[in-house]
Amino acid sequence: MKNLSLIITILGILVLFLLFYLPPIPITSPENLTNLTTNQKVIINGQVIQEKLVKNARILILENDLQLTCDCQSYLKKNITALGKINEFPVGKKTIIVLTIKHHA
Repeated sequence: MKNLSLIITILGILVLFLLFYLPPIPITSPENLTNLTTNQKVIINGQVIQEKLVKNARILILENDLQLTCDCQSYLKKNITALGKINEFPVGKKTIIVLTIKHHA
């Protein structure tokens, strides 16, 4: 019985480890967000065409109509690659929270 419990525990830890290190899913349009779950990692590429300041955050709007929320500097009219996660706030509206961001020359 103890051996079975140990095996199940080790398999559970391995599954969690694999889920944590899965590669991010590329997103190209807002329609891609519908089949993703909360906290799923995504990667986004595009040019920032508009920015909005909201309290302590900045909303970056890309040319493909994706909106990214970040606590970052201005990236207006720059090509960026962002790693983010899916957030559902307010309930029913999926947004992308930026974890890291890089701009390209």
